Amino acid sequence: MKYIPFLIRKVLDSYRDTIKIQQFLNLKSLNGSLIGLKIFFIKFFYSFSFLRNFRGPKYIKIRSSKTDQNFFLNEQVDINKTVAQIDKDGFSNFLTLKNFLINSFEKLVLESKNHDLQKIPDSAKTHIFKNEQETKDCYFKRIQSLGISRITGYVDLNKENCISNFLLSDTCVKLAKSYLGATTMTISASYFISFASSNLEEKEKIANAQYFHWDNDFSKFLKLYIYLSDVDENSGPHVFVPRTHKKKLFKHKLHRPYANSDIYNSYPKVKSFLGNKGSSFFVDSYGLHKGEMLKKNNRIMLNVHYGKGKLFYSSFDKFIRC
Repeated sequence: MKYIPFLIRKVLDSYRDTIKIQQFLNLKSLNGSLIGLKIFFIKFFYSFSFLRNFRGPKYIKIRSSKTDQNFFLNEQVDINKTVAQIDKDGFSNFLTLKNFLINSFEKLVLESKNHDLQKIPDSAKTHIFKNEQETKDCYFKRIQSLGISRITGYVDLNKENCISNFLLSDTCVKLAKSYLGATTMTISASYFISFASSNLEEKEKIANAQYFHWDNDFSKFLKLYIYLSDVDENSGPHVFVPRTHKKKLFKHKLHRPYANSDIYNSYPKVKSFLGNKGSSFFVDSYGLHKGEMLKKNNRIMLNVHYGKGKLFYSSFDKFIRC
């Protein structure tokens, strides 16, 4: 009998999330008038693990799946090996990007004019952009003095820039295509500039993804996180519960935030991604995850989505056939 109320709650959660997304984002103009039905379909049906994982990865059928593109300090990236690891554990090992790339990524983010102003108080909206002559440290101090805990924004993937060139490269596209088993993908990239704060309200913690949760934005999708600053245990590392992209406990199958004590007492292992500036890693965020609260320091990070099929969440997203 427990499955009947569970299914009812699944339907209600899917309806709630569909309404919330449509109110916050301008999805009809980007996707057409039937987008609400599509979002609800994804939120409900693809919240079930057996449907989401019905088809596994499509591995590259060539003599060698190693890429020759020279973005990383690591040796050549073996796409099939990386995809197999994500499929098994829900995440990849760190892939460290070269310094010149990371520095150019950071510069683009700090100089961006695509901040999400919906999440900024009206009194601060004209003050959150970095001045041309302002140093990074001075900029961060000024933003913190405004009481802002996080700035988010979008990278325009429809324009050529250092970030879009990397995210649309053969290396990234082939890896995502292989994992998703996709022939078409929608790619989006957002950035987070986060600041240490000890007095966040619960609502803001949830908005900042600082409670454990799982994502369900496409029928299947893969995330790429790129640290643009050093991230230690005090700097808000990404945290992931291994293998929950394939199997969660029944009590965690509803789409809502979960307390730390609940998750840490329910699973034997939790992975915390501590890494230097330039560290990047792929994650299937259908698994349980969160961002730790920043206790000290600041953090700059890119959050990239490779989603199966065609579904725009912003005008900066890029649709490709692959």
